Amino acid sequence: RIPTLVNSSLLRAFLMAGLSTTLFLGALYLENVLGYTPIQTGLGFLPFSLVMGLMSIGITPRLVARVGAKRVLVPGMASATLGLLLLTRIGPASSFITVIAPAFVLIGFGAGTSFMPLLSIAMADVPTADAGLGSGIVNVSMQMAGALGLAILGTVATEHTKSLESAGHATASALSGGFRLSFLVAGVFVGVGAVLAVILLKDVPDDQLDSE
Repeated sequence: RIPTLVNSSLLRAFLMAGLSTTLFLGALYLENVLGYTPIQTGLGFLPFSLVMGLMSIGITPRLVARVGAKRVLVPGMASATLGLLLLTRIGPASSFITVIAPAFVLIGFGAGTSFMPLLSIAMADVPTADAGLGSGIVNVSMQMAGALGLAILGTVATEHTKSLESAGHATASALSGGFRLSFLVAGVFVGVGAVLAVILLKDVPDDQLDSE
């Protein structure tokens, strides 16, 4: 019966369903298509991790306090959408510098500016006595959506790869095509979430942000 909690959990589900592909399928692409070692793959995700961490440790809370949670969340989800759509350009010989790293930066920025505002909005109207339950609902929605999103998008990538191989494409080209389609669907998930954020969410008053 608390719309902010329900709507925020729904949006977090869309966000996680899309972002769940970045680490898992992104790692498979870097190793199985570009031939990265596990260490190189881990280092390849540094742009994502560093930008997300930088935004989370202080910049995002200050932005939320200044302009409001919704005004930070929507551009963040739009950035994550753009990053995922940029990954639809990947191929068997894609450049890390010009394609992959910029996409990871955009996705990291989007994640770092989305999760905190979503939590603020979700908990804004939850009574103090039910804070643990409200937080649990938010986190369960994230975990379930991440698992479901990965199952869906992994299946999309696998089936499209098989169809491309059946059509005579080389393995690296077929894998790239499967990953491109999964990143496109992931971008659609997060993009839909951004649109729903504009429609469904109300902003959190400054006094409620301060109290959190």
